[in-house]
Amino acid sequence: DEPNLFDELPLYQSVVQSVSSALKYDATLNDSKALYYLCAAENMSPTQAGHSQFCSVFDEESLDVLDYSKDLEKYYKYSYPYPTTYKMSCLLLSDIIKEMEGNKNTPVLKFAHEETVMPLLSLLGLFDDGEIMTHKMVDWKNRKMKVSRVTPFAGNVAFVRQSCPGDDEPRIQVIVNEKEVKVPLCSRAGCTVADLKEIISTRADGCNYNLICNISPDKWDDKHSTQQIIIAVLLTLSLCQATYIFFHCIKRCPLNSREDQTDCSDQQPLIEEESDQGYADEPDSHLVTTVLDD
Repeated sequence: DEPNLFDELPLYQSVVQSVSSALKYDATLNDSKALYYLCAAENMSPTQAGHSQFCSVFDEESLDVLDYSKDLEKYYKYSYPYPTTYKMSCLLLSDIIKEMEGNKNTPVLKFAHEETVMPLLSLLGLFDDGEIMTHKMVDWKNRKMKVSRVTPFAGNVAFVRQSCPGDDEPRIQVIVNEKEVKVPLCSRAGCTVADLKEIISTRADGCNYNLICNISPDKWDDKHSTQQIIIAVLLTLSLCQATYIFFHCIKRCPLNSREDQTDCSDQQPLIEEESDQGYADEPDSHLVTTVLDD
């Protein structure tokens, strides 16, 4: 776990010591992270940016260290270390390609979070440092994948189709956070539809989810039946829970008590009332509730 390994380095421990000194309080690692998140949130406020009290407990070195720690966490979730993560963005890129191939001249807007944007940028090969970022990375301060800059609040990615004189087909300009970027996997300045399709073919297994998810070929035909089984199990569990609640509500407050306007709200829970019948020792109903809640 690279983020945790980085947090254990003396470099990170010096941040905790620096925060403790600023607060005149024996701060912990979690305290330092919590203050860092509050600092980041206030730094986005028009009224607090530049003079947040939470930010005042950090020096520049500490902020750099905390920033890299958070980047590692998101990097390993949404970017290059695990190819399956960014390969799944092939569906989004395929949809963008269809829009580029169409004849519409009106904007097409899509809204998402960084969990969608980072994998897409990684599929395009953008902000790649040429090595996997780890807790041992030497030049980590000069890394390309700085998440706070790549996917900030209101971050955006634009694909702009352009027709240029002398070109056989339109070029697609890629813009990230209002700045044009060169996609290294494209053959020339500005991508073509063919370039984007080649990216899907070579970097995302042709958008074949059976290959992306490493499903063996002999299981490909079973995917629909597997989905049906999962749905049937979930429906059965839901029905069991509904039946359980209905019958036990009837036991707690019978219909005739409603006619007498009897108040059942102050009755003891069923498990305590009928513990002699084994309800208190029976875990199945609790298990069903937990599974459904998850």
